[in-house]
Amino acid sequence: MSKPIVFMKSDRLVNAEHVTRDETRVSILPATEDALKKVNNNNDAYMPWTLLPTNRYEGLNVYFDLEAYAFFQRTKELIQEEADPKGVLRFRRTVKQHDQRDIFTGDLYVLLSLFGALKRIDVKQTHSSSRVPYTIVIASWKNGTMAHLEYTVADDERIELEWSSTERIIEFDSEHLRPVEGFDLVPSPLVHEIKTILSTAHKADAALLTRLTELNELIHGGDQ
Repeated sequence: MSKPIVFMKSDRLVNAEHVTRDETRVSILPATEDALKKVNNNNDAYMPWTLLPTNRYEGLNVYFDLEAYAFFQRTKELIQEEADPKGVLRFRRTVKQHDQRDIFTGDLYVLLSLFGALKRIDVKQTHSSSRVPYTIVIASWKNGTMAHLEYTVADDERIELEWSSTERIIEFDSEHLRPVEGFDLVPSPLVHEIKTILSTAHKADAALLTRLTELNELIHGGDQ
């Protein structure tokens, strides 16, 4: 059996040693187009969704930046433990200019799938030439949950998250290192762990590509 291959950005990696997975060794490669050429049909490959080839995706696995953070997985677990997960989600993220479009689309895919069927989603954004570019997404679900998502561009990355429901309040701030309940922070909270990537990856298929295309068009096309 071929080694599973995980494509990662160097600034997202907790540690680069190989990890055990079903008695195989995981190979870590840089998340680049050149490295992707090493994949063949026998490889168990895991890659950021932005590297996914649209013409040959069978057998490949994709992961999303936000979903690969351990703090987000713990937050998701706590929300899903609630008998009726209904409340208000506030999410604010500062990203670097070159990452913004890819991160917006991936985050939307992850966040919008948390609460079932959507009722409405609106996107507002400044012109790309603005001094401080930002994007605001306001979403509501049929179960009554609402979300306010805000993205700005800056030199430093930061994620702030707050979930408020009748059962609990969850807060996380990567800058102030406020952990969610039951999660011990690694030296930096904005890094990926191999085990989280492997456990949260999605099998690439036509439905996934279609949904990502829809969200990408939504971000650049205004309201829906």
